Amino acid sequence: MKQLKVVQIGIGHDHAMPILNTLLGMGGVYEVAGLIPTEQDRRDFPDRIDLMAEKTAILTMDDLNRIRPEAVIVEAEDEYLTQYAQLAADKGYPLHMDKPGAPNLAAFEKLIQTVKAKQLPFHTGYMYRYNPVVMQTLAKIKQGELGEIYSIEAHMNCLHNREKRAWLGKYKGGMTFYLGCHLIDIIYSVLGEPQEVIPLNACSHFDGVESEDVGFVAFRYPNGVSFIKTSAVEAGGFTRRQIVFCGQRGTVEIRPTEEYESDLVLMHTRFREVYNTDNDIEGWPTNGKSGCSETFDRYESMMADFAAIVRHERQNACSYDYELGLFRLIQKAIGA
Repeated sequence: MKQLKVVQIGIGHDHAMPILNTLLGMGGVYEVAGLIPTEQDRRDFPDRIDLMAEKTAILTMDDLNRIRPEAVIVEAEDEYLTQYAQLAADKGYPLHMDKPGAPNLAAFEKLIQTVKAKQLPFHTGYMYRYNPVVMQTLAKIKQGELGEIYSIEAHMNCLHNREKRAWLGKYKGGMTFYLGCHLIDIIYSVLGEPQEVIPLNACSHFDGVESEDVGFVAFRYPNGVSFIKTSAVEAGGFTRRQIVFCGQRGTVEIRPTEEYESDLVLMHTRFREVYNTDNDIEGWPTNGKSGCSETFDRYESMMADFAAIVRHERQNACSYDYELGLFRLIQKAIGA
């Protein structure tokens, strides 16, 4: 199989370095022509550029026209994501852009209009879409095994230092914009557009930080309420990431959603399933089943999927309209 020639724009996003390392490690799939640091990267992340210069060519935007890659990966810092994605889309490149896009609805709408009009493959970096247990559970939901879903409860927590929590102040909604978007993606993919969105994002004020470092949003649906919770100040927060799918016939609890084995890339996921049976006494479950996924790479399946989409071997599971609807829902969740 011929390698897919790609260029990565940006090294400022939290996923930027692991994504580039993943691409470089997928030699049977990708030919990485180089990294194009943004102006902001050269100012704010020179150490990251120096580190990646040992592994790939460091290019400029002018090199893009010369190299003519088959696809572009955009990993700029969050506030610049849509700007550089638009640049690539205007040139007609298939595009992977990390989540969730810069917090400007008009700019994101223009980007979707562009890729849709040109019918460009457009792929976003919501990593839980490739978590094997999440995928398995969504398949069970689609097949009706859990019955009607009336609630999804989703947590994604961290313990960040003062500098990182101050950085969150760049974005309205803080943690809900930064990490809560992954959880909103899960809820939206199952339940669609809610009747009402109730943002309850807050600031801990710890260490004098004034950003919204605690996120909580409720989503009201005709048959129940779902919520997301995300915190940057929770002791043990990284190990208390979980998603609970509650259905009329069964419940699946995924916890922790991510349990690292090495270098913040290889991981596994634990889960528990409970289904209603005639043997349950007053609702106490008698048939619970627990399990653990095999070890998986956080980014490899994501980037393999993108390559398959660009080659037209697979249809993107998330349409242009889905991505736009999700972004609009995130805007409501951050109180924009």
